Amino acid sequence: MFCGNCGKEITENTVFCPNCGHRIEKDNRNDVEANKDKLVKLIVHRKKSLYGAAVSTKVHVDGNLAASLKSDGTAEINVTPGNHEVIFDMWSATEKTNIEIPSDCTAVYVEIGLKMGLITNKIRILSIRNEK
Repeated sequence: MFCGNCGKEITENTVFCPNCGHRIEKDNRNDVEANKDKLVKLIVHRKKSLYGAAVSTKVHVDGNLAASLKSDGTAEINVTPGNHEVIFDMWSATEKTNIEIPSDCTAVYVEIGLKMGLITNKIRILSIRNEK
């Protein structure tokens, strides 16, 4: 079975998820168990820009490297429904967010871009939207 908050695999009698600390409710266990085989596409698109175009942005989902994007690049990552920690990492900046993946959608689209700083570029999340 899986945690309804972070999507990590847990044992049958778990009360608190060892990964995120979320309290596992009995009703929630059944909902998550029913959706454990469902995968949703997490689509990450890096908006095209002139500055920082040659430097890739690494996308980590729940601590695992899932993709590396250049300017105007797109990656499709299969994830389970639930809450996922997503980190966008570039040599000069890191942006971290939690993205809730509903079980009733087919994809979650995330667009990121670069903001030119005085010395370095910064990653920013431009939009997150669910597609049903």
